[in-house]
Amino acid sequence: MVAVDMVGGRPVSQPIVIGLCGSYRSGCSTVADFLVDRHGYQLVTLSDEVRRLAAEEYGLDPTSRECLQDAGNRVRAEEQPDYLATWVMSQVDAARPFVVLDAIRNVAEVVALRKAYAGFFLLGVDADYLVRRDRALKKDTLAQFEATDARDAGEDTVYGQQVRLCMGFADAILRNNDDITRLDAPGDTERLTSSIDRYHRLFSQAEAGEASPDELLMGIADDAAMASRCLQRQVGAVICTGENEGQEILAVGQNNPPGTERPCKVLFKMCYREYVRQHRKYTCSSCGTVLENLKCPECGVEFERRGLAGKELDYCRSLHAEEHAIVQLAKRPGSIPPGSELYTTTFPCFLCAKKIAAVGITRVVYADPYPMGEAYELLNRAHVTLEPFQGIKSKAFHRVFTRPPTLAAEVIDNLANRIGPSNEISVAEAPKGC
Repeated sequence: MVAVDMVGGRPVSQPIVIGLCGSYRSGCSTVADFLVDRHGYQLVTLSDEVRRLAAEEYGLDPTSRECLQDAGNRVRAEEQPDYLATWVMSQVDAARPFVVLDAIRNVAEVVALRKAYAGFFLLGVDADYLVRRDRALKKDTLAQFEATDARDAGEDTVYGQQVRLCMGFADAILRNNDDITRLDAPGDTERLTSSIDRYHRLFSQAEAGEASPDELLMGIADDAAMASRCLQRQVGAVICTGENEGQEILAVGQNNPPGTERPCKVLFKMCYREYVRQHRKYTCSSCGTVLENLKCPECGVEFERRGLAGKELDYCRSLHAEEHAIVQLAKRPGSIPPGSELYTTTFPCFLCAKKIAAVGITRVVYADPYPMGEAYELLNRAHVTLEPFQGIKSKAFHRVFTRPPTLAAEVIDNLANRIGPSNEISVAEAPKGC
């Protein structure tokens, strides 16, 4: 089955295209191979063009991960940020109904592919840090893994590696903690294959699926994030009762200034932390002289602004999404019910982790491929169950879970059967949206 796009009032058939992005050693290539072997997808890998450019154009080692990152950044900078997306589209066989594109690492590539294909879905693939580390250590040193992983997560350039941002744009998340490299490999493949099969059926509209409780609650957290006025990052959170209590929603929060405080954009025209960085007066820690350009005119010592700014998180004017939800509950009579759970679109920071542990939340479901180590350890010690989210994200809900529209005539027939023949309604009178 192919997706149907409407152009000028007429349907245009396009293939189902699944783009894969994922943290280092999460197993995107394994997922791609499954789609090829089980469902007949055409596989095109952006890395193939990067390897060619590295070897033939840039004189770099095409077997070195660092060199491939350099080559990818260079071609995005010299050509355009979506160059690799444009290249991969030229490799797609228009006659194939299913296509999988591997190694997406820049948001510009995601945007270009969404514009090109009505049936495009971005699948984020992730695995626990320790699982990814152990996979990498079969070939890399620990230092190489950490450097590659940190660079993949995100660079401060429009043409750099942006896996964390891409994962935020994903339509669905797949967890790949199983040690599987091939379909015929020994081991338990059922969990991974069943997840891949479900996404294939949903994306191709082979079945009208239903959202799981985790998908619904994370979807509400995702939607709550849209109400955030933060200029840096929009985050949402939901607190609910435990599974045995029906997961009743208790509070919903997003990162916003408290009460009637106006957002940074209104008061400062920028993030307040950036405002502090630009306007704060710094003094030389060596001689006390006020610094104008972070170089002391008296003793010549140079300083980094980041180090001098102190704990910049302390200058954030917003309640974090998790804090916001907890504060809402604190205003109500009684305490947070035992066994309560929290769904958050990112991983809690250390400050929020302390509050989560203090109020007795026992389970946290998070949608972030790079959890904060210190916060993770604190919540573990507090015996809080930490579960990375897997499932359909809210941005794809309507495309995946909406049932096909019922014909107007069927609606009218059903309505007429309920209200009786004396009140029949003609097709001409039916609402246009039926």
